[in-house]
Amino acid sequence: MEGFLVSAVFWNNVMAPPQQMVPAPPTTTQMPLKEDKSFSLSATKKTEPVTVKSTEKKRTVIIAPHPDDEILCCGSMLADKVKNAEEVKIIFLTNGDALRDATFKEAQEYGRWRRSESARAAGKIGIFEEDLCFLGFPDGLLQYIDKEKPVRSMYTDWNVSPRDACFAGTPYTKEAVKRNLTKLLKQMAPTEIYIPSETLDEHPDHKVAAKWTKEVLAELGITPSTLEYVVHGKMFLKEEISKKPDENKLKLIQFFRSQFWDKSHRDFMEKFASIQERFTKVLGRLAKAGR
Repeated sequence: MEGFLVSAVFWNNVMAPPQQMVPAPPTTTQMPLKEDKSFSLSATKKTEPVTVKSTEKKRTVIIAPHPDDEILCCGSMLADKVKNAEEVKIIFLTNGDALRDATFKEAQEYGRWRRSESARAAGKIGIFEEDLCFLGFPDGLLQYIDKEKPVRSMYTDWNVSPRDACFAGTPYTKEAVKRNLTKLLKQMAPTEIYIPSETLDEHPDHKVAAKWTKEVLAELGITPSTLEYVVHGKMFLKEEISKKPDENKLKLIQFFRSQFWDKSHRDFMEKFASIQERFTKVLGRLAKAGR
């Protein structure tokens, strides 16, 4: 399986959307799933339930559009937070399953592979699977969902989140994804949240992920410290790279073999270990985000 995937079209092509993002009428034989609206964070927690009343412990939430974004943007910071006994949760909007020139089954397997890479990297830091939530929305199509268009992924042939998602059977609509985020953020009650930069990150999925999160925070009326990161941005990639990489972060990046299509793409990934993690605080914008 890995041999096929690593030899496929490299991952960076995913950033360039295909000409027809909303595919032809559905052809899937998968039975639609009934949306699971009963998801409870405490039900997935193996130790103690999440509490939203205590303000003593810092609670950080990372919004990651794809598996690997959380490590590329924030790997060193997350490791420091775990060492300081802070609570960390990561919400993945997609499984990163936009695999071109592949069958539906191969793309589905690719998404599971990428999920497992993030789970392994998080475990290395000390963040466990019960603290990871994969929503399973369609990789590469979030901008179309944002336009109030229900979609079906041309990669996986799904139009609802898969059975192993946090909210199985959620339709691929803007209303549904915001409902998922609302429930999670209400339960998690973060004191600090990290989101992609809506203006500086050039990946459409990243822009939309930031937009939705800010809308949900504004609608909930909660005001955690909100910071933006950049993964796909010209400004970020032109930063001076230090001579000596952070070896611990480099080891985390090396979990993501699915992205090592060739030397240039491996170099791109590993470069993040040599760039200082930087975040921009969002000030005075959340109240306007729902316009």
